[in-house]
Amino acid sequence: RYTVNGAPTFVAGRLGTNGLLDVNVRAFPGSEAAVERMVRLARGIVKIVVGAGSTNGVVVIASADPPMAVDDQWKGKILCFEGDTASESLRAQATNVTACSPSGDSLTVTALTHAPVSGDEATLS
Repeated sequence: RYTVNGAPTFVAGRLGTNGLLDVNVRAFPGSEAAVERMVRLARGIVKIVVGAGSTNGVVVIASADPPMAVDDQWKGKILCFEGDTASESLRAQATNVTACSPSGDSLTVTALTHAPVSGDEATLS
């Protein structure tokens, strides 16, 4: 969290294809509360990388940040594939989680149009 000229400011970045950090800086008009809401929103989003062996109804998890701790922890959340994920047919596709298991590192979902492949990226929110 930063303040620029008295305005709460959000800084976001990612590693670009050229190996340099691409950074966006936006000032939030209003108050510190706007920044706090953004932080709370970001903390509720889970980043998923798909593992091998997924089907259109079961998504195997290679990694999750933060990791799943108990059965059905993410039941009811929406799984949305990134717009630049490896599987073109899944880009920006979303489905709901009907069950999940940390012991099996998997999400049971309402059927996707295609099975995700290892390395596909998605978010849970």
